[in-house]
Amino acid sequence: MKLSHCTVHGGDQSPVVLEIVSFLRIQLETTGYILITDRKNWRDAQSHCRQYHTDLASIHSLEEQNQIRIVSEETRWVWIGLSTESWQWSDQWSLSFTNWAAGQPSASGDCVAMSTTDSGKWIQNSCDLQCPFVCYEEAKFVKKQTVRFYFTHDGEHSLTDSSLQTTILNKISEKLKSIGIGDYKSISWKKDEGGEVFHLSKRREFK
Repeated sequence: MKLSHCTVHGGDQSPVVLEIVSFLRIQLETTGYILITDRKNWRDAQSHCRQYHTDLASIHSLEEQNQIRIVSEETRWVWIGLSTESWQWSDQWSLSFTNWAAGQPSASGDCVAMSTTDSGKWIQNSCDLQCPFVCYEEAKFVKKQTVRFYFTHDGEHSLTDSSLQTTILNKISEKLKSIGIGDYKSISWKKDEGGEVFHLSKRREFK
């Protein structure tokens, strides 16, 4: 997961001068989505998911859409569990959320793939196409993720101030929600052995 850097201003809103690095611990409570990188046609992908997991992934919200995009970042297209033969998900859930690409749905095939680069847009395609795919596990689990976070600071305010740390966390929380990741269980700073949260960055260039 990547977050854009954040700028922290002093009381006079002056430009900041120091670059700081810190780490966040994010716990996402989510249905377990699993990327299978082996390329299979839609029917074989469905069989694989049902044999080893629960079923091909179904998507019922923007949050679920973005979770699948995150686990599928290493590939361009993935099969999801929607078939236009019945217009319902492979696990028999009804279709309540859609994210079709322009010109879709079309008559180009009976199975649906999701782009991981074009805002997760969906397209119809031939069910015989060989693609990676996403399965899901029915039981929910808590996924822990650590995120490196860079920002700049004017040096006038103490970064050990717990109220300032909370303010920054709240801003990051707003950012996560704005990109569709708002169902996390908790978010907290990762502290080093000395209990420190923030450290002066050693990066030579900040863009």
